[in-house]
Amino acid sequence: MVKHTSPFRLTSASVGFIGASEELNPSQLARIRALLEGFGATELHHGGRLGPDVQVHALADELGLWRFVHPDDDIALRAAFGSDALYPVVSYDSSRAQIVDLSGALIAVPAADEQPQNGATWEIVRRAVAAGKPIVVVGHAGEVLRASPVVFGPTKLVAPW
Repeated sequence: MVKHTSPFRLTSASVGFIGASEELNPSQLARIRALLEGFGATELHHGGRLGPDVQVHALADELGLWRFVHPDDDIALRAAFGSDALYPVVSYDSSRAQIVDLSGALIAVPAADEQPQNGATWEIVRRAVAAGKPIVVVGHAGEVLRASPVVFGPTKLVAPW
């Protein structure tokens, strides 16, 4: 992993990832890479599903991060790959709660840039915000849609919660 001096350094080097089912585009992957490097991440927690989880798992491998997989009970969407730690299979909600609870910060990439009331990824974002976790929401174009003040500081807050 490349060491960077960054204003985005977290107190915990454990980062969780939550993404919708759509594959990440190059702009989103570039932003996630920059965030992981900027945070000084040493480990990544994700749900082990097909699509974005597979992509960030490969990115974490490239960066030399420890990879922690929290699979849910939907076997049709589960990816098969090696990890540094594989948690027991639990319900979707329990899996995502583990990711939030065990991460020092969360990167989320929802399907929609706007926050619907019923979107699963946005629900997990709301859970992380309620838990006081630093969080960054990455949009379709790779832009930061929302970020906790603790991540970027109050003058760089993109959108308030």
